[in-house]
Amino acid sequence: MGCFRARGGYNGAEILKAIKEKCAKAYPNATDANLTSEENAVNQFVSYHLLPERLTLDKLVIHHAEMGYAYNNPSQLSIDCFEYYETMCTSHRRLIKLTEGKQTDGKRINRHCKYRTYVSIGEFFEEYDVDRPGILIQESNKGYVSNALNGFYYAIDDILIYDDDVPNTVLNERLRWNVSSLLPKLMTNGYRLISDNQSHPFPAGYFSTMSTSEACKYWYMSYYSSTVDNYQGDEHNVRGQYDMVLRLPPVPYHGTYELRIAAPTNTSFGMAQLYLGTNPDNLQPIGLPLDLRQNYANSNIGWEQDTEDWDHNYENDKVLRNHGYMKPPFHDGIKNAGGTVITDSMRNTTRYAGTFVCVRLFVKVRLAPMMCGIYALNLFWKTLTSHSFGITSSGLLSGYIVVQNLKIFGKQK
Repeated sequence: MGCFRARGGYNGAEILKAIKEKCAKAYPNATDANLTSEENAVNQFVSYHLLPERLTLDKLVIHHAEMGYAYNNPSQLSIDCFEYYETMCTSHRRLIKLTEGKQTDGKRINRHCKYRTYVSIGEFFEEYDVDRPGILIQESNKGYVSNALNGFYYAIDDILIYDDDVPNTVLNERLRWNVSSLLPKLMTNGYRLISDNQSHPFPAGYFSTMSTSEACKYWYMSYYSSTVDNYQGDEHNVRGQYDMVLRLPPVPYHGTYELRIAAPTNTSFGMAQLYLGTNPDNLQPIGLPLDLRQNYANSNIGWEQDTEDWDHNYENDKVLRNHGYMKPPFHDGIKNAGGTVITDSMRNTTRYAGTFVCVRLFVKVRLAPMMCGIYALNLFWKTLTSHSFGITSSGLLSGYIVVQNLKIFGKQK
């Protein structure tokens, strides 16, 4: 941002003045002069650099089950992977996107490009037309230690601001979160991307973004290096008389969004009613109860294995959508024993007869960035059965949440 040197050293007052002027141009609506206010431009600039979780460099972007990747050889990257994190300005909830793959030349902040997705001819997630390369996170930090008292800091190679192109271009896409990335305390305490293959219980009140009842038995299960198939190598398993509320991340701008949740089916699982709203004590039910006991062969789902005829495959996609389901994304696959290269996509696997994953479409809803308070947008699972397993994100996908904008606006509103 520029520095001014006076006789005898740096002039702090001149430096701060220059920073205020630059920030005021970047955040013109933040006009409060108090630096501690979230309506102050400098405050918003700084807060967009901060995440509410402690993340080591290898956990900024999670690689595990993307096509062409082998988790036992983590240095050989494959297609791009993404993480969306909410930054620390609480009154203006803003997302930051991190991207990494063999095409990105490092971890990139708010990168944007187009991808070739001609699955029928074997082309998918090949970058082209990279109109925004993204800010590089410098891994070496020029030899300096990246540890801070309560986290880590990383040097970047450009000025990071939440400009108009971030919500309107970078985040103008399907947004997919693994459940783990919505739980800052889980990440801060180092549970994500671990290989102990153990079950870790968490008591009610442990998480800041999710509440559970005392009768709800919540387990985090780390399967990164096991043969159990998971989207990012872990499970969030809920048992007993489950009653839980999860705060969802913010959306970048006004629009009509489709909320999707990926969860496995298994005859030993249970049922749940899902709710949605802004008041965690007064949420409204959405859709019919979710029955995780149904497998893919059930006529209420309508899944068929892909063929070489992609017109037929797309017709089956329409049938699934009419029943409220989708196939998993082609981006991710079924990992092999020993962590070798993944070649079998989740979209079309028949590897399991009793456990299968579809993406459930739950609701289309009008959302706005600032409608979100502490309980911006909540998802509520309420028990309908005393089955030994409640709703769980175990199995193939380990559970993720997708927010897809259905009506694109040219400008942020």
